[in-house]
Amino acid sequence: MPNKVNPVILEVMNQISFQASGNATVAALVLYHGQLELNVMLPVYMKTVIETLQILTSGVQVLIPYLQVAKANPANCQKWLPKATVRPQR
Repeated sequence: MPNKVNPVILEVMNQISFQASGNATVAALVLYHGQLELNVMLPVYMKTVIETLQILTSGVQVLIPYLQVAKANPANCQKWLPKATVRPQR
């Protein structure tokens, strides 16, 4: 069907967001549990940071083409947000 948006891409972005959130928790715990000034958990921290950057970058690169063609429908926006002022597109 023409102009059909594949919802899988948005679902993958949700999964990536949850993974990034989990990685942030792991990174915080690893940094909190370092002993003295020798943090033996630093490799785990770096792995989670690098993995998070890689998955977020990949996800955004897949999502960008779909966002570039997305257009708001002002009438529909006005229906759902009646108090908001919707400016017409140029």
